[in-house]
Amino acid sequence: MIDTKIQTIDSVLSRYREALGQDYFGYRNHCYRVSNFSKLFDISTSEYQLVSSVAAFHDLGIWTNKTFDYIDHSINLMKLHHAMQSDAHDLLLSIEMIKNHHKIFSLDKSASRLVEVFRKCDWIDITFGVRNFGINRKKIREILSTFPNSGFHKYLLRLSAKRIKTNPFDPFPMMKL
Repeated sequence: MIDTKIQTIDSVLSRYREALGQDYFGYRNHCYRVSNFSKLFDISTSEYQLVSSVAAFHDLGIWTNKTFDYIDHSINLMKLHHAMQSDAHDLLLSIEMIKNHHKIFSLDKSASRLVEVFRKCDWIDITFGVRNFGINRKKIREILSTFPNSGFHKYLLRLSAKRIKTNPFDPFPMMKL
């Protein structure tokens, strides 16, 4: 069942609504899609709550710090939140999830399963389900259609083009092999 009201995401994003500006709904829907995709990987309720929390922060530094080199900024925003909310284990796991969500290839076997699930969910969304990691394409399409793109991918393409022009030798600083 698709979760159309994720309080964890909404409460975080409401604090950053001004920074997100016109991209609020695009980013919110991206976070909702990533969170809902995670349920397709058979995770527990507590893991789903953690994924939803991390989803809210994972790209937020793009808007709060106005940069495409945003991973550390997103982690710092999440650390502030976690200082009031979660235990140290959740914090370390959350940091790993954000650090590795743009990793192109699978993480090594020692990585937490949830870090790998989060990475896959973000890739599913960014590629519109082309990269599906064995997840049923019908379920992916259902989630994609429930939460409209609202310009999210177009915004990322514009940022990418700008970054390529200004930093041709480091166009995607958030990407890892």
